[in-house]
Amino acid sequence: MKIRKQPIFAGRFVNLLVPESREEFNQLAGAKENEDPALDLAVDHIVYHVQLGKIRPGVVAEVLKLREEQAKSETGTQIPERAVTGQGPKRKDGKPNPVHEKDSLYIKKVLASKSISDPDFQAILQSVADANPFNPAESEGGTVAKKFFTYADGVIAAIEGGQGTWAKFLENFGNQNPDFEFELEDGVPTRDSLAAAFKHDETRTLRESQEKIKGFVA
Repeated sequence: MKIRKQPIFAGRFVNLLVPESREEFNQLAGAKENEDPALDLAVDHIVYHVQLGKIRPGVVAEVLKLREEQAKSETGTQIPERAVTGQGPKRKDGKPNPVHEKDSLYIKKVLASKSISDPDFQAILQSVADANPFNPAESEGGTVAKKFFTYADGVIAAIEGGQGTWAKFLENFGNQNPDFEFELEDGVPTRDSLAAAFKHDETRTLRESQEKIKGFVA
């Protein structure tokens, strides 16, 4: 076993005693022969917290795209509109930043409307899933992504410690990244959503730097 220094509240830490190896983890889990709960847990974590986090909004995007196509034809049962449930901080260009109903609620409404056949919807699901394969490097266990969770923990600790508010953070981040939508719980971004936000911000910054370089050599 080894000691893990774990952030918890307002910049405070606790020392946790955790397994030091995969074998030790499996032993503690009471694994039988040919069982590998450590691997099962790692796979579940990436599927639920990384892969599905990309597939769900991807499915919604495809459904909304299909809705636009249906609206042009004006025939058959139309896919319902996605409801706006609130307004987030204004974007950098001054335009409103609507908050929409959750992905799961919207898809449930779409399916209830019978506006997409079951085979067509299943085809959308599988197409988006195929476009987002299992990739451990994008999880917080991956070397590249781990830093984004470190950034997320830093923001959480700072705000819980009284250094700023979530409203101000969302406003400032939205000004720089108007196309990013946080997953919120009671108005507070989830840790996974924060990590994804910092990854998005870094990608934007790199893209802008590359565009600036092109301007110098054009």
